[in-house]
Amino acid sequence: MKPDTLVSVVEQCQSPKEYPTLTTFFEGEIISKKHPFLTRKWDADEDVDRKHWGKFQAFYQYAKTFNSDDFDYEDLKNGDYVFMRWKEQFLVPDHTIKDISGASFAGFYYISFQKSAASIEGYYYHRSSECRCGLPEQLAPLYLYYREISVAHEKGIEEPPCKGLFPEPNCWPWLCCTAVALVHRASSKGQTTEYHLGLLKAKLAKYRAQLLEPSKSAAAKGEGFDVMKSGDARVALIGFPSVGKSTFLSLMTSTASEAASYEFTTLTCIPGVIEYKGANIQLLDLPGIIEGAAQGKGRGRQVIAVARTADVVIMMLDATKGEVQRSLLEKELESVGIRLNKCKPNIYFKPKKGGGISFNSTVTLTQCSEKLVQLILHEYKIFNAEVLFREDCSPDEFIDVIVGNRVYMPCLYVYNKIDQISMEEVDRLARRPNSVVISCGMKLNLDYLLEKLWEYLALTCIFTKKRGQRPDFSDAIILRKGASVEHVCHRIHRTLASQFKYALVWGTSTKYSPQRVGLTHLMEHEDVIQIVKK
Repeated sequence: MKPDTLVSVVEQCQSPKEYPTLTTFFEGEIISKKHPFLTRKWDADEDVDRKHWGKFQAFYQYAKTFNSDDFDYEDLKNGDYVFMRWKEQFLVPDHTIKDISGASFAGFYYISFQKSAASIEGYYYHRSSECRCGLPEQLAPLYLYYREISVAHEKGIEEPPCKGLFPEPNCWPWLCCTAVALVHRASSKGQTTEYHLGLLKAKLAKYRAQLLEPSKSAAAKGEGFDVMKSGDARVALIGFPSVGKSTFLSLMTSTASEAASYEFTTLTCIPGVIEYKGANIQLLDLPGIIEGAAQGKGRGRQVIAVARTADVVIMMLDATKGEVQRSLLEKELESVGIRLNKCKPNIYFKPKKGGGISFNSTVTLTQCSEKLVQLILHEYKIFNAEVLFREDCSPDEFIDVIVGNRVYMPCLYVYNKIDQISMEEVDRLARRPNSVVISCGMKLNLDYLLEKLWEYLALTCIFTKKRGQRPDFSDAIILRKGASVEHVCHRIHRTLASQFKYALVWGTSTKYSPQRVGLTHLMEHEDVIQIVKK
């Protein structure tokens, strides 16, 4: 392949299926000495070139001399911007119309690609189509999508549409020209950019899921990583190396976790137990994770797998660089399906064996439409399903419902080492939502952290009482907030609910004490209950 030419091929399947496959490809010219700025074809003269090249800010430095025969194109080779012209053509190899093997779309594209920012701009020119000369904006998601496809290509997951055309599958010409090819395809079909981006999000979610699947040939060997779940709740400590996770575990529990000034002191999962308000809370000190943990770097895949089993995640951050660490950790957890401090979308979704797609909503939708929902479902090869939106959700949230393996859990952002920053910065971090500031070295604010952790766990202590005796406050039944009398019966014995007659409850959940209640009565924190059997 010569450095001043490029080609991309994209196949699009028409609907319904009996129509042939249309193969679209671009013939591109990279602006160089062989292909100068002056087009001199396709109905484009010097004024048209000046008008369209002039829409790119990076072209301003060449505006006065671009039409000169002495223009020096050597500066373009080492620059950050690449200018191109793209001409789209198509072939219909399996059509039934004789004597027509393909054709060329009228007009062409003026393209400017910035390599460092991975951004692309383009303007379409045709003498009869000036009203639609601008390409859709927001091409960053497209670039991200095709970067993911290139990684998939390297791992052999699925062939990209232009396999074999380039020596390197992740080279930028393939990425940018394929992206714009699909954008043009969407606009030619009358789809809006929002619909197309929603479809790309579905594709991106599929490819990410395939990339995160462990290789079948690489069997896991060595020491196990997870520990048995015990206690009334499980809390996972997640953070980068040397942020104070092991020190925090040693302070809050009776377990001694090795702590040192060097990174990766902890190499396996170390459990501890926090005894608080009568509950036993299992605290897991996980090894520090690094960027790329979702792809398995630094035992990151094992760490995140354990985090999915927790009831609450404590994200331990270094206060001196907390913003950077927080964004990176959120990205890693988001990529493996862990949704922090979010509720499950209120969408009813049920695949069916026939009948097509039934779409309804009880609220006004501003982010999704029936057409976009159908496009996303078709991307997942789902053609028969029942969908009901009970709230206004985004395409990403709908994709999460389709995939079905997302975990929604509360997260507490804990900024450690606040003794190393100013009071103004401490105040700013403390006011952020879902955040607590502490110092393990000086043992500052640890009591408040325990209170917030109890609040996030949403646990309730229930005390029992036998007839004619005082309540037993030494042994509490720990349940989730919102538990009923029936849940208490199941916790005591699995057959107690079937023998239940009534219960007497003392506490804040009753209008008066004691109050006679049934199985559906909701218990509150530190209530006392006496159960009477039949």
